[in-house]
Amino acid sequence: MAKSENHLTLCFPGLLASQRVQEGLAQLKKTELVKLQTLLSKADYHFPKKRCHEDLTAYLFHQQKAPSSAITRANGLCDLSDDELSEYWISIDPVQMIPDRDTLILIPSADIGITEEESKALLENFNQHFSQDGLKLIFGDAHQWFLSIKQPVAIETTPLYQVAYQSVNNHYPEGPAGNYWRQLMNETQMLFYNHEVNHQRRLLNLPEINSVWVWGEGGIDLDKINQRNNAVLLSNSDYSKGLAKFSGAEFAATPKSFKACRNQILSSHHTLIEFNDQTFSGVSLEQMTLEQWLDLLCFLEKNWFEPVFESVKNKELDSVLLELGANKQFLITSKTLKRFWRWKKSWLAISN
Repeated sequence: MAKSENHLTLCFPGLLASQRVQEGLAQLKKTELVKLQTLLSKADYHFPKKRCHEDLTAYLFHQQKAPSSAITRANGLCDLSDDELSEYWISIDPVQMIPDRDTLILIPSADIGITEEESKALLENFNQHFSQDGLKLIFGDAHQWFLSIKQPVAIETTPLYQVAYQSVNNHYPEGPAGNYWRQLMNETQMLFYNHEVNHQRRLLNLPEINSVWVWGEGGIDLDKINQRNNAVLLSNSDYSKGLAKFSGAEFAATPKSFKACRNQILSSHHTLIEFNDQTFSGVSLEQMTLEQWLDLLCFLEKNWFEPVFESVKNKELDSVLLELGANKQFLITSKTLKRFWRWKKSWLAISN
C-alpha cells in the first residue's frame, strides 16, 4: 500500500519581518540558525498578497473564502446549535475609548485587564438597557461578546484589530443601518460611564471599559466550507477553532514543540500550526527586545526547525510550507533540500 501523504504548514506572521531582520542583522549573522536558514534558502517560494489573520488562516487551511469573523469565533468559544448557525452574528466587544483632541482612540479590552466578573456585569447592564430593542448579547469570554439575530443587518464595519490604538473617526459602522449602530455605541458609552465597574476602576486608577466596538458581521453557509476530515489545526485562536469545527478537522492548542505533536502530524494528511505573538514568551513581537527575539528564534530552531528539517529529509513529511511574515511563503520538500547548488541565502535576501 502506498504511503499516504503528510503535509505541514507552519504559520508565524511577523517572525521574520523585514524591518526586524534589518535591525538584528549583525546579531543574526552570529546566531546558529542552520536548519532554518537552510530550509528557507533551498525552498521554492512565492509572494502572496497580504491577508488579515482570518483570511490567512482560511487560505492556509484550503478554504475558498474566510467565514465571517463573529460567527466563526462564537463557534470556537461556544457549542452553537443548528438554529444558532442559521442566524446572523455580530461582535459587540467591550473596549476603552480615550479622548484625543477631536477623536477617540480605541484600546482593546484584552490590553486593559478586564476580568470575567467585570465583563459579565457590564454585559448584563447592556442587556437590561437595550432589552426594549430586542438586543441580548451572548458572553463568549471576557473580551468577546456576540449578538445573534434572525435577519442580516445592512452594515459595513472595520475589524477591531485594524482600528486598535488608532482614531475611530473613519471607522464607525457604515451602510443603511450604520446610524443605528453608531447611536448604540454612543449610548453605551454613557451607560458604562456610570456603571459600578468603572466607578471602582477610576478609584483604583485603572483604565475604564467605557464603550463597545461593533464588527465581524455575517452568517455562515456550511455548504461553502471545504470539509477537512483528515486535517489538523493547532492554534490558540478562537477563530481557528471555529473554522476547524466548521470543516470537521481535528483541533488542539498550539504545542510547544514539534516532538509534542509529531505523531499527530504524521498521521494526518495536512496539519496547520499557528503560532501567535505570545505562544512561547508571553510578549508580543512588537514589544520584544532584540535579545528576546533572537532567543525565540533559537528556541524555534531547536524545537521546530531542526526536527522539521529531519522529517522532510527522511521523507516522513512530503512538504512543509512556512509562512513567517518574510514577504514570501516557502515550500520545502525532500527534493528541494537536495539542491546542493543553492548556497545559504543572506537574511536580508530571505526577508525581502
